[in-house]
Amino acid sequence: MAQTVVDTTLYGNWTGAIHVGGIELGIQTHFSPESATIDIPQQGAHGLPLKNVSASEGTVHFELPAGPGLATFEGEMTEDAIGGRFSQAGATGSFGLKRTVPGSSDAAVADTESSAGGETVTANTGEGTLSGTLLMPDTAVPFPLVILVAGSGPTDRDGNSALIPGKNNSLRLLAEALRDSGIATIRYDKRGIGSSTSLLGEKDLRIDTFAVDVNSWVRRFADDTRFSGIVLAGHSEGALLVSLAASSAAVDGVVTIAGAGRPATEVLHEQLAAQLPEPLLARADSAMSQLTAGETVDDLPTQLVTLFRPSIQSYLSSWFKLDPAKVLGAVEKPKLIVQGGTDIQVKVADAQRLAEFSPNATLLVIPGMNHILKDVPADRGTQVASYSNPDLPVDSELVGAIVTFVRRIAVGG
Repeated sequence: MAQTVVDTTLYGNWTGAIHVGGIELGIQTHFSPESATIDIPQQGAHGLPLKNVSASEGTVHFELPAGPGLATFEGEMTEDAIGGRFSQAGATGSFGLKRTVPGSSDAAVADTESSAGGETVTANTGEGTLSGTLLMPDTAVPFPLVILVAGSGPTDRDGNSALIPGKNNSLRLLAEALRDSGIATIRYDKRGIGSSTSLLGEKDLRIDTFAVDVNSWVRRFADDTRFSGIVLAGHSEGALLVSLAASSAAVDGVVTIAGAGRPATEVLHEQLAAQLPEPLLARADSAMSQLTAGETVDDLPTQLVTLFRPSIQSYLSSWFKLDPAKVLGAVEKPKLIVQGGTDIQVKVADAQRLAEFSPNATLLVIPGMNHILKDVPADRGTQVASYSNPDLPVDSELVGAIVTFVRRIAVGG
């Protein structure tokens, strides 16, 4: 790690966000005596090397060599936080970081906590190792296995995002409820998150990369005689990933939970429309159209260079080309589509569109369920609080629907 002087209190893992041009990008930084890296999970970037790292007398500096130009971070550090100025290619903004687990590895702690009551297992992707938790029911074998796939960004195997304070443990609670109903589960940290590692840089990543990772788990347990069948269950962006991975012969069925029913360009347009002035929004829309067509994008306004930087354009192109409803519609296995009626992130209309392209699927809309699978009213204050409350159980109707579906298609359940 190139460095001038590094105060040892910098070492460890920090989580936060960059704010530039009305856009917020979640980031995770990792500092040690041997290396310094940054993850930008929203853009599929993991393990990017940082250079010129220095920390002394409360002042921190580090740099990220990137496509549109050198990104520079200048900040002030306290015991548990770093904050300051971000600049890249003429664009300026701010960044903030909070220490994830003071003095220790967040990955190791997450692995220990997530595996409580289960077995830590790994799968080799060919570019790195994925770490997960196998939770088994206390019943006679064989029984069905459900592979749970988390949503986008820095969301770990338990359903907790590093960008949100506290925990909701949605996927962990779902796994425990399925175990209590006689169904085994695998839930895992996606590459670059928690205890899972990857050797690919962001320029090599594609949306299919994460679908291949799902199939790494399928291959890992396809011939395991303890399991009577394998069902994939994806939450949020994980719904698209399990749809892409469902062609494996070893997969018996697919469950999508709170999955988008429209192309990512439509969703991203809605998000940017709430943040950008009209001229910038129009240029962003144009960039998305170019990437969807497989073209590269240059000459961007400084406010958009981070979002559409050259090193991430191949990944965005692979993602933008996909229509989740058509991808799921091509799956010939049994399908269950579940959507919550009080979800403030994904609309019921998304689930309805998924169902339109999959007339052979079962569609279930649960009126009181929100995006993190809890029974929560629609008012925003209660919704936001629920994202940090692990004491709220997952919706019982959701559990019952998955159990019924899995038992029907996975013989032995």
